[in-house]
Amino acid sequence: MYKWKNWAIQALPLLDYSSILPVPELALKIQKLEGEAPAGSATPLRIDIEVDSMDDARVDKVLSRLIEPLKNSLVKEYRPFNTWLYVKGADDTIGNSFRAVLASLGISSNKVGDVNILHDCPDYSLINGWVGLNISENNLVITVELHNKNNSDFFESANAFIFTNAKLLEDKDTPLYLLRMMDSTPYYLDEIVSAYLSAQQVDVSKIKKMWFNSLDKQSKFVMFSGVENAKVNILADSRYELEAVTGQSTEVQRWVVLALAADATKYGQGHQLFASASAGTIQTGIITAKYPGCWPALGKLDFGNYWKIIIVCAIILWGIGFVSLVPTEMFNNHPWYTFTPLVIGILVIYTAIMIYSLIVSQNIEREMDIYYSQFL
Repeated sequence: MYKWKNWAIQALPLLDYSSILPVPELALKIQKLEGEAPAGSATPLRIDIEVDSMDDARVDKVLSRLIEPLKNSLVKEYRPFNTWLYVKGADDTIGNSFRAVLASLGISSNKVGDVNILHDCPDYSLINGWVGLNISENNLVITVELHNKNNSDFFESANAFIFTNAKLLEDKDTPLYLLRMMDSTPYYLDEIVSAYLSAQQVDVSKIKKMWFNSLDKQSKFVMFSGVENAKVNILADSRYELEAVTGQSTEVQRWVVLALAADATKYGQGHQLFASASAGTIQTGIITAKYPGCWPALGKLDFGNYWKIIIVCAIILWGIGFVSLVPTEMFNNHPWYTFTPLVIGILVIYTAIMIYSLIVSQNIEREMDIYYSQFL
């Protein structure tokens, strides 16, 4: 159990982020903290950024606007930052455009590390793989989805996130923390959600809002049921489905969900639960404004140590009971014959408790989903 909790509580610092949407301050509007979010046909679909001439590329201008507020966070670390760039419909030449945008913002080329061009929109497994790793540089993830000549009926978005390592943080930094996420198929979703929240990474009663997209009706029902069973205080009107605003789901919108959850956390709305579906897999995570810490050292709080204590106590009780019940004359006259059942009893107690502990531990691992044993 300790290993499970220690694995689940690991967090990836989100140093800084930026998001450009057709609806400004969308997280505030969805929560009705600042106006209301549009819905259906009233929702604008195009980001309010246009080019000045035919020679300019709109994507370059969007990237420039997206990266500009992150510039100081990108250059603060002496090591070059690595970039994971997805622009829907773009080819490898987008890498050159991106480097040109960085240069126009005054970001020196020696600060720019690898630029990985992604031809498929990444899901959360990209960043989930960095949780718990001792990375030594910042990682910039960018996802952009803009209209083109053939398709202009979807909700545009541009998102950028800078993920880092806790050891690279400075006192003046105010990062958010992305807890290790969990994957599940729809069939096991109820069990996985319950197991995930049972890890007690944060006080689940303080998770007040949930952001999600791409979940079908059955998955939403099961997800909501699992959240309620875990005693999470998310009211029905605090479950925010992005499609209610955008009208339709796209792959890039999972990163909009993350940006909205991050906004809500930054605005003081507490821990945020978020979820998205990708290729039949539902990914669930928690983002928080406070470092979740870690569980006490293994030697102080180990599920296996409890069984050792039980074994010792059981053997002591057996020994006391045996000595109390066996007459002193028998000890004096037949010492070896007398101690034989004592030793056999100790061995039986030890073996029985070890077998029982193994069964219980296996049941716990099965409930937490054996899929995750490779990480423990």
